[in-house]
Order: sequence, then C-alpha cells, then structure tokens
Amino acid sequence: MKRIAFLLIAAILLPSLLCGCEKPKTEYYGTLTAVRHAVTEPDEQAAMSEKEYENYEKLVNSMLKREPSIRLSCDENTAAFYQELLRENPYGFLLSDLSYADGSFSLSYAYSEAQQEEIVALMDDTILTLLNKDSEETDTRLDKILKLYYAVTEYLDYDHAATELTELTDSHLRYPGDSVYLALKQKETKCYGFSYLFTFLMLQYDLDCFSVFGTIHSRGDSHMWNLFEYDGEYFYCDPAWDRSEGSYSKLAHFGKTAAEREAETLEAVPFADYHEKGYEAPVCQDERFSIFRGIVRFSANGEHRFYMQDFDENEYIFNTETFSFQ
Repeated sequence: MKRIAFLLIAAILLPSLLCGCEKPKTEYYGTLTAVRHAVTEPDEQAAMSEKEYENYEKLVNSMLKREPSIRLSCDENTAAFYQELLRENPYGFLLSDLSYADGSFSLSYAYSEAQQEEIVALMDDTILTLLNKDSEETDTRLDKILKLYYAVTEYLDYDHAATELTELTDSHLRYPGDSVYLALKQKETKCYGFSYLFTFLMLQYDLDCFSVFGTIHSRGDSHMWNLFEYDGEYFYCDPAWDRSEGSYSKLAHFGKTAAEREAETLEAVPFADYHEKGYEAPVCQDERFSIFRGIVRFSANGEHRFYMQDFDENEYIFNTETFSFQ
C-alpha cells in the first residue's frame, strides 16, 4: 500500500516539479520601422470584429493617401463608429469632413497635398524616433513601458504660455485634434498632448493604454493622464506631471493606484462615460510601483536596467527582470 501511495503522489507532483524547472517565458519587444496609424484603445479594439478593424484601417490609409472616397459596406451605426474612431485618431485632424452614404465614405481634407505630406512626415519621423529611443531587441514589457514614458517626458515641455484653466468640456479632452501634431512639432503641449502621445506610442507595441481625463479639485482645473496595463493589473501614470525638468524625468506619478490619485484631489470622469459600453472599467489597486515615489531622475541604463536618483541624490539601478533595486 505504501508503494502505491508513493507512486500516486509522485504522479501528481512530477508535472508541477518539471514545470518549475523551466524559466518563465519573458515577453520581448523589438524595434519598429513603421507607424501603425490605425491603432485603437483596447475597449474600441474589443468592440470591433477583425473585418471591421480591417475596414477602419483601410479608411485611415485612404485618408493618408488623400483619396476622395472609399467604398466600405457597413451599416449606419458602424459608419458612425468609424467616424468616431477617426476623431480620436491623432492623424484625424487632416480631414475637414467625413460623411457616409450609399455604402461609401466621402473624405474632404483640411490641408493642401503638400502641407499634409509635410505634416505626416514630421509626425511619422518623430514618432518612430520616440518609439525606438534606447530600444533593444531584448526589451521586456516593463522595459518598453518605462522607455516610452521616458521618451515622452523627456521630449515634451509643458505649455505654460496657455495659462487659462482647462474646462472639463474642452474638446481636446475627448478628441486629440491637432494636439499631438503640435506637441511633436513645438516640443511643448498641455496635459492632453502628453496623454494622447503616450497612449499612441504604447498602442504601437500592443501595450494596453487609455487616455483618462478628470478634475483637479484643488485648482478647479481639468486634467488628462493615462491608464496602462502591466502583469494583468492596471495603473495610472501622468507623463505631464512627470515631465523633464532640468534634463531629467520623474517617476513620482508612474504606476499610481486610484487611492493615490484621489489623495491628490484628482478625480477621473467615470470610465463608461467615454469608453465603449460593456468594456469592464480597469481597477487600479496594485501598489507595486510605490517604490518609485521618491524617484526624481531616471533613464535607460542598459539591458533591463534603469538609472534612478531620489530627492537626496542617492543613486540606484533598477532591474526590470527582478523588479528590484541593485
């Protein structure tokens, strides 16, 4: 009986022991050579079938090629959804009008052919530069998120010249318009430029990210920031508040929980109010990134390593594979 019991226990434990001998697979991200202009936020992607996304991509490509029309068979609701997606696309401001009738979209353009070519070239070239900044073939998911965050916060300054408060009804908090283009061109923007650019860069690598807006109660101002997914959990980050000051970028607002944001008297507009209905609102409760709260300087520093410095100028190397300081 003891021999039988031993064999049964061995049969149960052996598969788990063998699996434990293998190192868990790590997701790696290579460099990109072209901008994917038709990427959408995760809730919008989930709302579309594969065919619907292909049609939306065709519509975006038609816009970039300045085609006067494109025939896409769809119902009125789907056509309206495509129009909404184009309003949310950082390149969508190239259109002055988009209409749908009798199975075809008609496209009108806001700029001349030469102007549009110049705009698209500037956006594509700058976006690719930011996407590939410090990029390595062995980058993990967290490596890429941190490098994109650094690329945005280092590249952009805050537009202090625009001193008026941002109203919650400001269209830039719902649709980017030309804000990403102007941010890339002028290297400065308000909070929505930071947020939309970071989201667009993240989506290029299929990293889940949302732009979020709400109110800063302490100032009576509105604000825009981001939600991102890592390791199955969602976190807030705020590239506008972590932007470079004196040639360094911070991590003071990277990976925050909902409670931490509320403690800053910052309240997000309910997720379902401006994202696809039926898509579950992300929950931000994981505190693992609280280790970065004192970091006022960071940058990429080799494979899976980031140089960091705190308020007291203590220096650290953060290792993304071990999720620890060295």
